Amino acid sequence: MFVVLLLALGLGSSCWAQAPAPKIQVLAIGFDHLSQLYTKQAAQSDVFTPKKQAELAQLRTRLAKFKPDLILVEAEPQEQPHLDSLYAPYQQGTLPLTAVPYGRSEIYQ
Repeated sequence: MFVVLLLALGLGSSCWAQAPAPKIQVLAIGFDHLSQLYTKQAAQSDVFTPKKQAELAQLRTRLAKFKPDLILVEAEPQEQPHLDSLYAPYQQGTLPLTAVPYGRSEIYQ
């Protein structure tokens, strides 16, 4: 009798309709550490050159088409308040990356 009851409960619960879970897309991108590639002797290594900035702008345009809900960067947890403090000026277009320590890094670029 107990087995019949368990089967009945199992069949009944499998008939309940559940909304399908939304599909989640994940895009993982790896970068060189851009600030480490920079050398003052090799001007072409500077991400602040117009050519490199145009290349990065093209990348940002393509990433924007993906419409990410979240972007993660490699940083230590204690750096979070500093990164958060820079986000509003970044959104307003008032954050000069040349004035930010490590502004050449992939985190900011």
